[in-house]
Amino acid sequence: MVLKDGFTFMGINTRTTNAIEATPEGVIPSMWEKYYTGEIAAQIPNQVNPQHTIALYSNYESDVSSEYDFSIGTQVEEPNQSSNDFVIKTIPASNYAVFTTNQGKFTEIVPMAWIDIWKWFETSGVERTYTGDFELYDERCVDPDQAVVDIYIAIK
Repeated sequence: MVLKDGFTFMGINTRTTNAIEATPEGVIPSMWEKYYTGEIAAQIPNQVNPQHTIALYSNYESDVSSEYDFSIGTQVEEPNQSSNDFVIKTIPASNYAVFTTNQGKFTEIVPMAWIDIWKWFETSGVERTYTGDFELYDERCVDPDQAVVDIYIAIK
């Protein structure tokens, strides 16, 4: 459990649900493809740490089973809306439960970690705030087949 200051995020965005993501119609894989093939990171100005990519889950309709925004980008110091293709989101300061994945291919370890996270919250007694959760892809993700990812879940 850690307390993190609020931050400003800039990146690309879509709307989805966990139910959609469990089907072949899931949009998260295509968002990652767009992020990397479109060289989105290079287009984001005023990055706090260009080595960090954030996959942000925000604007939840209600809870884990509802619609939410899925965004990929990074933390920025001064948002500059230079393109209508990017969203800017302000994530409030919060307490977070932090979960670290096993090492492996990030397309496999991250979904597996989320399953474990959902199970943990069902029995832990800890309540989520749904104000903004995120996956942090840092220096440990240089090799996407041997990645380690931290997942931050905002809690009460």
